[in-house]
Amino acid sequence: MKKTLIKVAFIAIVIGLVVWVGWRHFGQLERILTVNWGMFALLGGLFLIMRGTQAEMFRVVLRTLKAPIGYYRSFLLAMAVSLSNLIVPRIGMGAPAIYLKARHNLPYANFMSLLLPTVLLQLLCVGLVGLICQVWVYLASGQQWSWLLAGLLTCCILFSAAALATPVRFPEHWNNRIANFFRQLLNSWSKLRRNQKLLAYVFALQLVVLLVQAFRLWLCFRVMRFEVSIPAIILASFLGHLGSIIGYTPGGIGFRETAIAIGASLMHVDVESAVAAAVLDRAVMTACSIAFGSFAVWQLTSEKNMKPVPVEA
Repeated sequence: MKKTLIKVAFIAIVIGLVVWVGWRHFGQLERILTVNWGMFALLGGLFLIMRGTQAEMFRVVLRTLKAPIGYYRSFLLAMAVSLSNLIVPRIGMGAPAIYLKARHNLPYANFMSLLLPTVLLQLLCVGLVGLICQVWVYLASGQQWSWLLAGLLTCCILFSAAALATPVRFPEHWNNRIANFFRQLLNSWSKLRRNQKLLAYVFALQLVVLLVQAFRLWLCFRVMRFEVSIPAIILASFLGHLGSIIGYTPGGIGFRETAIAIGASLMHVDVESAVAAAVLDRAVMTACSIAFGSFAVWQLTSEKNMKPVPVEA
C-alpha cells in the first residue's frame, strides 16, 4: 500500500510539472495547429518505419526461440504493443505474449526472455551513442559539460554490458512452479545471449529505431521553426526514450516530454522549443498508434488459421 501511494504521488508530481510547463509555454503549443498535413504524414511515416524495424527485431528473436512468424504478423504485433501501451501503462508486451501463446504455443517465460536482449541492447545503444553526442556537442559548441548526463549515459552502458556478459543460473534444487518459470526464462535468455550474430543484428536494429526517433524529433523542431543541432536533439530524444521506459502513465505521457525538456535544457536548447516539439511528436505517435494499432488488433483477433507462418528465407 505504501509503495502504491508513493507511485501515485510521484506520477501526480510529474503530471503536475508537465501541466505547469505546458501552461507556461502555451503560446508555443498553439503553433502546432499551423503544421501542414504533409508534414504530419511524413512524421507518421517515420513512426511506421520505427515500428517496422521493431517488428524485424521481434521476427528474428522469435525465430531463434523456435516460434517463427512472418514479417507482416510481426508488424501487427508491434503496432498492437503501441496501442496497448497507450491504453494501459506497462501492459503493451502482454498483447503479443497472449497471441504467441495462443497461436504458436510459445511459453510466457520464453517470450519474456525476448524482452531482455531488446531492452539491454537499447540501453547500451542509448549510452554509447548518447555519450558520443555529448562529447560532440561539448567539443563543437563549447557548451558546459554535464557530469550528471554523462553519469546517466555511463550507467546505461555499464549496466547493459554487465547484464549481457554475465551468465545467470537458477538453483537446481528449487522445483516449484515459479522456479520452473524463471529457469525456463533464463535458459531461453542464455540461448539468446550466446548468439553473438543475433545480438549484433538486434543492436543495429535498435540503433536504427533510436536514430529514426531522434530524426523525427529533429523534424518536429524544424517544422516549429526552431534551430537546433542534430547531436543535441539525439541526446534529448534518447533521454525522452528513457523517460518513456520508466514512465507509469499510458504511453509514458508526461515522462517522455519532461525528459526531452530536461535533456534540451542540459544542452542549452530553449525549453519552449522542446515542449512544443515533444507535444507535436506525441500527437503523431498517438494518432498512428490508435489508427494502425486498432487495425492490427482487429487483424490478429480475427485470424482463423492457427498454423505458424513459415520462416522467411
